[in-house]
Amino acid sequence: MESPSAVIVAPVAAAQTEHLSYKFQRLRERLRQAVVSGELSGKLPGERGLAKVFRANPKTLSKALTDLAAEGLLERSIGRGTYVKGTPTQQVEIGQWLVLTDASAESQPLVDALRQRNSAIECVSATAPQRPSFLDHFKSVVDLSAATSETILRSLIVRGMDIVRIGMEPGSVRTHAVLLDTAHAASGLARQMMLAGHRHILVIEPTEQQTVSNAARLAVQRFAPSVTVSTMPTGDLGNVLQSGATAVLCASESAARLLIQAAESNPQFASLSVAAVGLCDGQPCCTGIYVTSAELAEATAGLLADGSIHRPTTLWLSGQLTDRATVKAVSDPILAAQAA
Repeated sequence: MESPSAVIVAPVAAAQTEHLSYKFQRLRERLRQAVVSGELSGKLPGERGLAKVFRANPKTLSKALTDLAAEGLLERSIGRGTYVKGTPTQQVEIGQWLVLTDASAESQPLVDALRQRNSAIECVSATAPQRPSFLDHFKSVVDLSAATSETILRSLIVRGMDIVRIGMEPGSVRTHAVLLDTAHAASGLARQMMLAGHRHILVIEPTEQQTVSNAARLAVQRFAPSVTVSTMPTGDLGNVLQSGATAVLCASESAARLLIQAAESNPQFASLSVAAVGLCDGQPCCTGIYVTSAELAEATAGLLADGSIHRPTTLWLSGQLTDRATVKAVSDPILAAQAA
């Protein structure tokens, strides 16, 4: 097979592109012909390399590839590259996975989802030291615990093991990561609350985290600077009503569930608008943007099975918006009185 640089557009295809007004449209048709003819197949070169082959601007090439992906001819994935649809990606032996957990009940659905993708997994405590002879049995490590120390991560990297942290951004130790784009999700939910007329948004988030509150503040600065954003740590739900907020944005579905359960015994809670962002398996209790354990496990398995990825890669999942009608408009009589 000839190299991509030897691609020659057939006369008919060339004639069809003459009437196209924009460069990216003409380039798109050249790429389409190269795919149909088999000159381009499997995983495509990087955008800069492909742009040099077709003597095009990288931004023009990216727009043409996006069009072809929208048509279903190509498949694009952040961190994995661009593939011709229907061609298998390079796969490696999946091997055994060592799963580091904190043994909490919340992590069990994720462990079960991982086991469905690879039955050869073994769970151990994230804080317990492991013998080198034990680690020799595993090809990859899946970390589910925020308690995993950097010392442990470095020792695993030195052994040449692939590490994927789920739900946590990489720190000073660079590893693969799979997580929900919490900042983007929180920004969208905060904007929805502002559009509903709320002028005081309370963010419930663990004290060591600031992703949701920072995203809410950035959304306020952009869309409605007069809106107030305050924060409260998880577990301090007794002071929610005293905060004066009419809308509550939670950094987890479990925190939102506790708040909604409190509404059953205190009618004043029922007037609050509530939304959440995070992991949720099953029916969520409120409006929010969620990712499931199955989605996290599938992304993790794909990352570990792709032999073309050699550098630390972060896969950001967009999540799914679920509307449970818990974000109410301030035009409601009770909320209007509070907002005033």
